[in-house]
Amino acid sequence: MRGLFYNLKNFNEDISAWNTSKVEDMLSMFEDADNFNQALNNWDVSKVKTMKNMFRGAISFNQPLNKWNVSEVIDMSEMFEAAYKFNQALNSWDVSNVKDMSYMFNNAKEFNKPLDNWNVSNVEDMSHMFSNAKKFNQPINSWNISKVEYMDYMFDEAKSFNQSLNLWDVSNVKNMHCMFREAKSFNQDLSMWKVRGTTFTVNMFLGSPLENREPKWKGH
Repeated sequence: MRGLFYNLKNFNEDISAWNTSKVEDMLSMFEDADNFNQALNNWDVSKVKTMKNMFRGAISFNQPLNKWNVSEVIDMSEMFEAAYKFNQALNSWDVSNVKDMSYMFNNAKEFNKPLDNWNVSNVEDMSHMFSNAKKFNQPINSWNISKVEYMDYMFDEAKSFNQSLNLWDVSNVKNMHCMFREAKSFNQDLSMWKVRGTTFTVNMFLGSPLENREPKWKGH
């Protein structure tokens, strides 16, 4: 189903009864389908491996997806990027096989639902994950992010986010460039983080409340 409704600006048909039980690829399925906003919660997506770009630019979509079994999905990058209206519960999802969440909620301007139950222990890339997600402000301190290597721009312009992240193991992160850039509300203590001396942290807090009092990490 890769790109099936890509850029179909006027498509908004009821496809809730489709049998998707054998589908493995939903990449860009509703990307830039500007008017699509139909129920999909009963779909069997248990064999799907990639949901990359699935609702990217689907600016009208705001339907429940909490029943989905996404346990086989590896790539969720850009899944809800610029899905301006999307704000549905996803906390029940089993994301334990996902490796890439980069840009997942980038520019998802309305999204602000709990994600604290997510098992993100296999995720390697969270770059731009919540960038410009202007309303997102949910606790995610419980996340096991020990395999994550890329967090550049993760909360860039996430203007509401101000949650504690002191429990995060960031020892494998290579890139934190602009991680909290223009995160106007973020004012948390990160001094306990064990940041590698080689980790790229340029402009990490630019334009945030921590810009002039950045944490002091060994080797930085």
